[in-house]
Amino acid sequence: MPIEGPIQDLALSDLLQLLFLSRRTGCLVVRASGREAELRLREGALVGATSGGPELRLGRLFVQSGRATDAQVRDGLELQRKAPARLLGQIMVDAGFVRPAEVERQLRFQIEETVFDLLRVEEGHLHFEEVGSQPRHGIEVELGTDSVLMDATRRLDEFAEVLQESAHGDPLPRLAFPDGSLPPTPLHLGALEWEVLGMVDGERSLRQIARALGQGELQVARALYALAEAGVVEVGARAVEGREGGDDAASLYREIDRAIREGRSEQAGTLLQSVRSLSPARGIAAEQRLMEGRVLALAEDWGAAASALEDAVRIDPLLAEAYFHLARVAVRCGELARAESALRVYQRLNDPSEPRRESAERMVRSLEELRKSMSDAEP
Repeated sequence: MPIEGPIQDLALSDLLQLLFLSRRTGCLVVRASGREAELRLREGALVGATSGGPELRLGRLFVQSGRATDAQVRDGLELQRKAPARLLGQIMVDAGFVRPAEVERQLRFQIEETVFDLLRVEEGHLHFEEVGSQPRHGIEVELGTDSVLMDATRRLDEFAEVLQESAHGDPLPRLAFPDGSLPPTPLHLGALEWEVLGMVDGERSLRQIARALGQGELQVARALYALAEAGVVEVGARAVEGREGGDDAASLYREIDRAIREGRSEQAGTLLQSVRSLSPARGIAAEQRLMEGRVLALAEDWGAAASALEDAVRIDPLLAEAYFHLARVAVRCGELARAESALRVYQRLNDPSEPRRESAERMVRSLEELRKSMSDAEP
């Protein structure tokens, strides 16, 4: 019998504790703010997690931690497409791209960070579906649900205290000496503080720095505020220069998306100019090229659109939406093989947008029918 209800009435921590004590096996799905995350349990222990966003996908974690290249992740995803039953981590190990210990480390990080993120959700819906015993396959981890919960709760308390100095949920750190000069006194920093300092560029937020370094947000927050106390970093709100009200890049992209959907190409292009002057972080650069590709496609400049979308997937090989639009543009260019290749990758990336998934399925069927018709027409 499934267990479900709104988070306001059924706290995630209470439900996880219940599943742990009753040694349940199954899948817990959390839906909130239009996104969906999943926690998998075996006899009460946490054995897997899928985040609602791309930040915690295994392939991206390998790239961001410097353990694998974009090309290696793409190769791994292509191998997984040919053998869907195989897990990406095992594929990457078998191909010699990463070590088993690194896969286990990133799987643990996935689970711990997903639980930490979900405990901060205040509104949403929980659904647990019990399943029979599941065989072990590939590289897996098994974490005690009670210990993960205790650690996440402790981190939440500390995180709230660390961020109390800032009124912003995802602060944007900037160098206190943007001209490249150094503070008058010598710096005595720890290893993580030096790593975090190297990532501070005025564009990456606390969360983006944490994801790029493969570290928890609490650890990065501590390092940032240690740097702030040392006088080398200033912490403030994330903003896009020149926009009233401090709208961030994500808000601009939402405006561009709305303009594209409504066919207002001129306004979409004008909005895009507002973010082109930025020196963006990796993820934002990919999003910018994606939006440029969509704007160019709206103007029917198919060649330039294809080039922009190719850049987007090169910068971020796990950006599902970019592959979807690349497939559409490739069809317009008459490059059907290119379209099919982009669609194959897209279907492996679990895009949360149901309309795009349905549209992709229709494109796949249409391309298959077209290929069959062309084959039948051959003499």
